[in-house]
Amino acid sequence: MAKIAGVKKNSSKKLAISKPLDDDIYSDKLVEILNTKESWNEYELADGSKLRIKPLVMEVRKSPKKDENGNQQYHIRSSIAIDVQQPPKSKK
Repeated sequence: MAKIAGVKKNSSKKLAISKPLDDDIYSDKLVEILNTKESWNEYELADGSKLRIKPLVMEVRKSPKKDENGNQQYHIRSSIAIDVQQPPKSKK
């Protein structure tokens, strides 16, 4: 059975994958997330399947560092939710 990003093609599952933060990031200041709006990005595939992907921000930390233009740097711990919907089978 074909797989897309670790989800079986014939399933409708949500999957979250997380990447751990580097050790030095934990010394940065944690910034509280006050408001969120996480929308799904939706894709229709050539085989009729529908793929939905949603970014999820789990933690924001403010770095004492700034980039070359003086902009504040932030470290983001995030994950991705994936939903694959197989098209209904045609009746013969």
